Amino acid sequence: MKNVKIFSKVLAILSALALIFNMGSITTAKADTHWSIWKIESSQKNYTTEEVGSWELAYSGKPAQRDGEYDTVSASISRSASISGSIQLTKGAIAGEVGVELSRDYTIGGSKNSAQLKKGEYIKGYVKQVASVSKVIQRKYEHMGGQDYKTGTTATAYVKKPTAVTIKIEYYKSNGSKKSFSPINEQPTNVEYYYIDNETNETIQLTEEEVNSFEKTTEENENFINYNPEEDETLGLELD
Repeated sequence: MKNVKIFSKVLAILSALALIFNMGSITTAKADTHWSIWKIESSQKNYTTEEVGSWELAYSGKPAQRDGEYDTVSASISRSASISGSIQLTKGAIAGEVGVELSRDYTIGGSKNSAQLKKGEYIKGYVKQVASVSKVIQRKYEHMGGQDYKTGTTATAYVKKPTAVTIKIEYYKSNGSKKSFSPINEQPTNVEYYYIDNETNETIQLTEEEVNSFEKTTEENENFINYNPEEDETLGLELD
């Protein structure tokens, strides 16, 4: 009977030691848990503007009946916002950072009168969407031992919100007939460009060079994954 009691005590001690060992193993496992996460590092609203898409024919007028007449080009485009670049978080989180809604359509447009027309002269109007581009920088973190450590890896995403249109007005001479216009391949006698900002209600006349100089934010001219070796000491991890 005495031996049974001693054996029971030994078994209880061994069970307690096993429990302590298992708890230590669990604690160590939790401490060693590791994963990668991304966070928004910074953002810049209205970083630049960019023309989107190609010219769309919005209006084709009739020849003026007399000198001094005017014609008007009116156009609107309804489009949703978009995101390009390197997207490591959800699109909603990136767009929300700069106050842009992805679930709605933005209707943009405007009107512009032509210059005074000569008899027989007419116009064609074209429209192109212009987006305000915001930049969102995301940074990668490594989670280890209950801590988030900053790495030297970043990713750049661009949020494009429709905010304006560019209207192009081309001037043509008709062949003199009220029912027949100039051949479609005839070159215009003059071309005008107007930038109409729907957020500021400004209308600005542009040159062709200014229209062609709208900055493009595409993968071809932007490095979306940036790495700085100076930030990568000790495996690139910095305590957050």
